[in-house]
Amino acid sequence: MLRSVEHLIEAANQGAKAKTLGNHSMEQDDKAIYYRYYWTVVCQVDKATGKATYNNGGYNTSSTTRTINSYKEEYGAE
Repeated sequence: MLRSVEHLIEAANQGAKAKTLGNHSMEQDDKAIYYRYYWTVVCQVDKATGKATYNNGGYNTSSTTRTINSYKEEYGAE
């Protein structure tokens, strides 16, 4: 798992509303947690169900895929 992803997940679990680490960022509201890579929400976690959805935004790059796979390690596949 990418270290930046680990830090963002930890920040979300500790209740941080937003955090940015380089090209990775996290924001959350009452309903969901949004993880971004550059400007694309690559992982969205519904707080009520714990279900995560993933989106590469059409960027089929190895770095985007690696980022999404890091979130899948934590939240599971769709």
